[in-house]
Amino acid sequence: MKSLFIDKYSDDFCWYFVLLIIIGVMRQTSSAVVPSQNSVSLYTDNDKVIILTSQNFSLTVYESNTAWLIEFYASWCGHCQSYANTYREVAIDTWGWKTVVRIGAINCYADENSALCEQHKIESYPTLRFIEPQTTMNASKTITITATDAKGVEKELIKKLVDVNRIEKSWPQFIPASRASFDDLFNRAPPSVKLLLLIIEKRDDFTGSQIMLDFSKYYEQLAIFRTTTDKKLWYRFQINITDIPALFAILPNRTIEKINTKQENTNENIGSRNLFNYAIRSYIRQRKYIVNFDDRDLEEIILSRNALKNAETKLISYKKNAQINLPVDNIIINQKISMIDFETALSYMFRREIPRIQEIRGEAYDALIHWLVVLIKYFPGREPVMNYLKQLLSAVKEQSNGLTGKQFRELADLNTTSSYLPNNNFQYKYCAGSSPTHRGYPCGLWILFHTLTVSQVQTELVQINTIEILSAIKKFLKYFFGCRHCSENFMKETKDINQLDSNNKYAAVIYLWEIHNRVNKRLHGDITEDLQHPKIQFPPKSLCSNCHLTNKNSDSDFDESTILKFLLRYFSKENIDLSLVENLAILDDNKQNRIPRNGHQTLIDQYTMIEITNEPKNNVGFIRSLISIFQNSKKKTATTKYDQEKYVIRSLLPHDNDMLEKLSRRAIRYTKRAIMGAAFFFTDEQEINRRSSVAGASYNLINSIVGSGVIGMSYSFRQSGYLAGILLLVMVAILTDYSTTILLRSGQMAKATTYQELVYNVLGKFGFLWLSLVQFLYPFICLISYNIIIGDTVTKVLHRLWPTIPYLFQNRYIIIFVCSCFVTLPLSLYRNIAKLSQVSLTGLILVLTTVLILIKRGYDTMPFISSGTRDIRVWNSNIAESIGVMAFAFMCQHNSFLIYHSMNDKTLSRWRIVTSLTATIAFVFAAAYALTGYIVFGQQTEGDLLENYCHWDTLINIARLIYAINIMLTFPLECLVCRQVIEIVCSKWTSFSSDRNHYIITILIVIASVILSLSTDCLGIVLELNGLLVASSLAYILPALCYLKLKPRSTEFSFDNICSYILLIIGILLTISGFVLPLRHALQEGYYCQHGIEPRYCTRMFPTAINHTKIKLRIKSSS
Repeated sequence: MKSLFIDKYSDDFCWYFVLLIIIGVMRQTSSAVVPSQNSVSLYTDNDKVIILTSQNFSLTVYESNTAWLIEFYASWCGHCQSYANTYREVAIDTWGWKTVVRIGAINCYADENSALCEQHKIESYPTLRFIEPQTTMNASKTITITATDAKGVEKELIKKLVDVNRIEKSWPQFIPASRASFDDLFNRAPPSVKLLLLIIEKRDDFTGSQIMLDFSKYYEQLAIFRTTTDKKLWYRFQINITDIPALFAILPNRTIEKINTKQENTNENIGSRNLFNYAIRSYIRQRKYIVNFDDRDLEEIILSRNALKNAETKLISYKKNAQINLPVDNIIINQKISMIDFETALSYMFRREIPRIQEIRGEAYDALIHWLVVLIKYFPGREPVMNYLKQLLSAVKEQSNGLTGKQFRELADLNTTSSYLPNNNFQYKYCAGSSPTHRGYPCGLWILFHTLTVSQVQTELVQINTIEILSAIKKFLKYFFGCRHCSENFMKETKDINQLDSNNKYAAVIYLWEIHNRVNKRLHGDITEDLQHPKIQFPPKSLCSNCHLTNKNSDSDFDESTILKFLLRYFSKENIDLSLVENLAILDDNKQNRIPRNGHQTLIDQYTMIEITNEPKNNVGFIRSLISIFQNSKKKTATTKYDQEKYVIRSLLPHDNDMLEKLSRRAIRYTKRAIMGAAFFFTDEQEINRRSSVAGASYNLINSIVGSGVIGMSYSFRQSGYLAGILLLVMVAILTDYSTTILLRSGQMAKATTYQELVYNVLGKFGFLWLSLVQFLYPFICLISYNIIIGDTVTKVLHRLWPTIPYLFQNRYIIIFVCSCFVTLPLSLYRNIAKLSQVSLTGLILVLTTVLILIKRGYDTMPFISSGTRDIRVWNSNIAESIGVMAFAFMCQHNSFLIYHSMNDKTLSRWRIVTSLTATIAFVFAAAYALTGYIVFGQQTEGDLLENYCHWDTLINIARLIYAINIMLTFPLECLVCRQVIEIVCSKWTSFSSDRNHYIITILIVIASVILSLSTDCLGIVLELNGLLVASSLAYILPALCYLKLKPRSTEFSFDNICSYILLIIGILLTISGFVLPLRHALQEGYYCQHGIEPRYCTRMFPTAINHTKIKLRIKSSS
């Protein structure tokens, strides 16, 4: 009767269920798409600059065969933006030197790169660092190069290259040749050299060194030497000093030939380097001494240089035209200032800017104390923020001898429930620019400075120290502001600060306003200006028409008395917008986002929680609301958009006006975000560098486990027996918990941020290549198994929903292709794994639902299967195969570093909580899955448990749909790992940071997995082989080897070391078994797995349905 009832309402039920699933997934994915503010790069692939990040820095730069010139910059820094074109010019000019030195850049403003910049002791932006070849990760052999014009940087770079001892054959011989014998020159050149050139120049000239580098890639066929006029060698050429610099070819018969470097009709400013370059290339083309000589590199450099100049010219012209066409009077400026902008700027200041300074002592320490005192006295902040500032000042004062930047960061991160400064990942409101590189932190500082001067006037009623605030600002910018050039300019602007009228209490207010307008005037029309927020004379007439003198035509002339009144009102406490922080207070009252009392930093950002509600109960509540909306929509229809919004809220919620309005705004915001999420689904620039909590990291790690592997748990019990299976499952869960823990512990000991970096630093290149191979194969084979499951499940669901559906849509090949194109590929294009924790939570809920359905249907199915034919065994002989499937299912080590670094407070103790929670929940899921299938089907259990159930079973088809959706949500996690392996391996030789390469690699991975999944439908053997041959190395062997090699020898027989040895031995035994046992059992008689064949018992369970369908039957006596 139960099945008849379900059949009767199956169509409506399934449609409702599908609708709810789609709504849930849309809600999760749309909430993950938020504009990025700090992960942008100033450079692209076309700039010839290698874009470095914390993910590729170690493997690309350290132990490289080439030297590196690296710019450390902050994308908010105005001077960094101006300097970007100079650095692009350096990269273009030195593009031909890439066999000797490569040019890179890293954005220190991006959260993921901040630790790396601190490691390199970057105290101001931009900073250029020269790194010698073969520099190890822990070495401090980095040399600062002054960030001057392009020619100056190139000369300094050559000086550093000259100082490097030659270690590679391709390295030019910069030292001037002094001996008079040509034989000596040929002896110094490689034996394969076909042409030898000699450049004669003055001692302080760089032309010869530049030419050596320009042709360095032909070092096996072309040798270039230089000599100077103070050496004896140049006398042999019988030339005058006026002919210097000169170029000669020395032929193998030791004769010399002068190469003409003078070109007719050439610009006098073309330079010796370009003349020599053209002359040498012309000579090589005529004489054909060099095989495969290619001039395209020079053409590429010329085209890139011209494109850079044209782009700069066009940008300047465009900005000038835009300024002309945009009247100053029409510029819209907010009528209020925002508290979020203040707190965001302070958060970045205390957590990133000040900790940048290695040693805060002496005058810098005094400046910090002075700045904190001024903030406490005059900043009109919220009570918990003011308590935070007082607590921070007290803690800093306790360090009377000064402190390090790292110590200050630890103090800045100490928050309590009544004393905290929110960290919202630097998301600004009114200070947000038209792009992530504009405004932001500098804007927040300017607004803060003005507000402090006004607050002083309004709070100090008796005596005012006119220069108190200005002096604090000046010292803060001198010692702690990251933009070096900006800080120096402010020092120049405020050199007359001590001349202020001490009797005029408004002097500081007017003085700072005048300075700000002078800065705006200087930067107006600059390449760094934001066209949507131009550098105008403040305030414009649109904001204060009375502030401008009526008898003047220029906006730069103001009525000072009116200006003062305006500034006192505009930057007053009463004019601060508190709307978003009021919402924050509501959340605090509800205890949804309290900061822990143990002093640790909040797990979930206060501001982002308002903008993106991450808690599961809120998501469920929203889905429940949508269900109610769907049910009530037939009863009442609102006519207008406004009425619809009001009706939705009032029909679902209590009649509390305040709560009603707040939840109304939230519902409207959710709706808008869902629409915005669909519009910007593929836009990488819209992705935020979000952080996961312990729960979010656990969702990701658990979802890595309960993917396709968990469906094979019943099959693993078939191989081992149920009692042995339970014991083995406990063992695998413990090993997983332990291996993921020691893996991250090893990473901290080796100062590695990725699995590849750890193995490369500890086990060398062989270990790195071994890891890269298995780390790619494991998730890639996962993708193949995911596609197999999608093909097996979705076809049956479609056939059950629409029995008369054309055969084309029951074809697993078509289904796999369609799902890949429209579901798994779009999800796989995400860059940031932290955002997938939302999707992972949905997947976790779906798996739990699937387990419950299988338990229910397994109980219903048992009466239709003969108990004597189940053949349920306590113990079976195929232990290795069973462990292989379990190891495959519990493999999450390949995701561990990614998930760990997506956490908002990365500590080993918090990671230990994540791994323990993950192993426990995964064990419960796996055991429930395994017992559910094995007790029902015994030794008839398939690798894909759902294949054991009837095609016509509505409830099972719901489980199939749920599981297929979960697999589709898990797919991007594994694809991300595959993609990162390729990017990190390739980053040793080239840059793989562009959006184009990101898309190409992702698409190729998905296509390859689809093609291979179409060739088989045997899931069981795929799980066994992947677990034994691949997962054993990733999960057991490599983590154990790294940990044992890093641990001190004095702890050789410690508990951790013994456990690591056990882990290593188990991994080796499993790998050996993987080469023999699965293939032997796969070839045994009776082994089969076929898609689309119905079990015999279904004829008894669904006799009516089977008679009306053309499903093939599996004829087995045991059924």
